[in-house]
Amino acid sequence: MLFFKSLSNRSNKLDQSKLKAKVDLEFGEIAPQIWPLMRRVFANFRHNIDFKKYYIQYLVKFLTLSPESCKEILFNLLDINKDKRICETDLFMSIKNIQG
Repeated sequence: MLFFKSLSNRSNKLDQSKLKAKVDLEFGEIAPQIWPLMRRVFANFRHNIDFKKYYIQYLVKFLTLSPESCKEILFNLLDINKDKRICETDLFMSIKNIQG
């Protein structure tokens, strides 16, 4: 229940700014790579999402992406410097981000 309240607004709808803050907090430096993907899954937040009814459905959608989408996500997460290739520096920075 606390998780629900921490991400919803007064109307029990998913609050985009609260979700973004949570993603920023949990994922740190790689949050900028994760957020655009979440926006796509949540239809760019064009509609209010009833947290109690639909949040889990959207989360499942995010977690059951196709293998190609998963490869794209992983590539975007690992390509830290956004040069469209993964190099030793990207891998080093990724490990550093995981370790904190």
